[in-house]
Amino acid sequence: MIDWKFMGGIACMLAAAGLIVWRVRNMTAEERNEFLNQVFKQLLQSALTLVLDAEITYSSGSGPFKKSMVMDELYKRIPEELKKFVTTEQLSAIIETALDQAKKLWAETDVVSILN
Repeated sequence: MIDWKFMGGIACMLAAAGLIVWRVRNMTAEERNEFLNQVFKQLLQSALTLVLDAEITYSSGSGPFKKSMVMDELYKRIPEELKKFVTTEQLSAIIETALDQAKKLWAETDVVSILN
């Protein structure tokens, strides 16, 4: 028996992905930059959560490992059709910004020791 709801969901996801690719390809450079800035803002929120989680999960002194873990997970969260527009350097900058924000949170409250 065919699950038509599932098939409909797949069709909608494919149509949405196609629409995003079409939109991005047909944008001016300025429009594409604005669109990617919105994507980066969303990634920054995810990065902050991932950085906090990495700090709680992994020991101190494992900064490069934690950054690598956050980078991998953050990359997975980028829609497939947008990955070609996002560089490793941009993701690294997002993670560094998230780390700076996390440090400000830690200065206000010792959230890491509270959660451990």
